[in-house]
Amino acid sequence: MMNLFSRFKRLLGIVADPAASGSAPLATAPVIKPAGNADAARVLDRIAHVCREISKGNFEARLVNITESGQLADAQHAVNDMIDRCDAFVREASAAMDAVRQHKYYRRILREGMHGSLDIAAELINGATAAIERRVTAFDANTAKFEKSVEVVVDTFTNASAAMGDTANELSHGASVTRERS
Repeated sequence: MMNLFSRFKRLLGIVADPAASGSAPLATAPVIKPAGNADAARVLDRIAHVCREISKGNFEARLVNITESGQLADAQHAVNDMIDRCDAFVREASAAMDAVRQHKYYRRILREGMHGSLDIAAELINGATAAIERRVTAFDANTAKFEKSVEVVVDTFTNASAAMGDTANELSHGASVTRERS
């Protein structure tokens, strides 16, 4: 099975004959005539370097100063576009989750320009944020109800305690009056 870099080398014309590389030809791979194998190898090295940076979590890495034209330039721009979309998702998801952490549920992932798995994940995270908001709102309402119930109970005990105190004073006064008469 041909790995990704082998396919990319073939696409860039570094491996001209798939039979010579021991790989089956790709059905969708276009036949290209790069400016030269040295140019293609240099571009592939730059792409590999940026991909390694991305795999380390450095979403700031980009292919810059693209001077090639044609498919060599297209490949580099495609890599940058892929990084941009992944970076946008990471930033949007981070901002949305940071807002949830701060009990702010208005911040959703902006799904514009997201496709495939990124869009599906954004939709799931936005749905989870909405569900958390509903649960927190319901919990807050139940807490307020519980606090009101506790307040009623405390008021009832306070009133009952005061009434008992009044009754105790009356009994004490009655006992004193009775003692004085006897």
